[in-house]
Amino acid sequence: MDASFDDPFGLGAPRQRFSEEETIERMLETGERMVADAGLRISFDLLRLEDVITEAGVSRSAVYKRWPRKEQYYADLLLRLAGTSHPVSGAYDTGTPKAVIAAAEDHIDMFASSEGRRRVFIEMCRRGAEQNFVALRERRDWQIYMTIHAAYLTLPDGGYKQTLETALRASEDGFRDHMETFYRLMLLLLGYRIRPGVLDEDLKQFVILGAAAVEGAVLTSGVNDELTDRRFLMDPFGVGRVQDWSHAAFLYTSLAVAVAEPDPDQEWTKERVAAVPGLIAAAKSQLLEDS
Repeated sequence: MDASFDDPFGLGAPRQRFSEEETIERMLETGERMVADAGLRISFDLLRLEDVITEAGVSRSAVYKRWPRKEQYYADLLLRLAGTSHPVSGAYDTGTPKAVIAAAEDHIDMFASSEGRRRVFIEMCRRGAEQNFVALRERRDWQIYMTIHAAYLTLPDGGYKQTLETALRASEDGFRDHMETFYRLMLLLLGYRIRPGVLDEDLKQFVILGAAAVEGAVLTSGVNDELTDRRFLMDPFGVGRVQDWSHAAFLYTSLAVAVAEPDPDQEWTKERVAAVPGLIAAAKSQLLEDS
């Protein structure tokens, strides 16, 4: 037979058959990718199930057998997104530790005195918070994650809401572990600690509050240009230098100053001061490797 008759009606190659497990994975993976490209609203109105089926290249009958109603598919996809989309790379993007480490590197000469270390501490907070604010505003995965949180709040109490909460908590645990490592290294570098009696001296609580400070500024900045664009030339913490401050940087640094203090058990000998460049290099290596 002439090769031109292999596909006489121009229907293309027959659709590949997938197992039930493969169909489920392709649908969820495709939905996740499409959400990352187009964004997510609580109603999923940017995502049509038929479009996902076409993009995934799977059988409609197999999809509707697994998810008789589109809402069932969206529920599973929401769980998938909740488990993978927390912005460890956004809230803990590589730019943030780089900005913080750069602040320490730029002021190595200040580590010799307690006042100098306080100034470095404040500058590290200022630069880190500003970088983190910018990173979160630009990251689609973080925006998706905040939408999932909003969707969670609208759900009726029940098994699905509890399952979604479990997925969100598991995802956030990874984020908090990264941030705890980050804070621990920075406090060690500066010879600081969490103030006794504050937050039960718990770094995890500091992580939660710090994230809330910056994330809250990002969420409200979308409808308030004051939070996005306005800068203040000031010296709010008395470091003897007027600098450019954003709302997010001021808010986060105020929290950090209230929570942390020099550790009286840390003795700053000449040897300790001389070791600062090595400590910075070691912290930089570990933070960027963990990122």
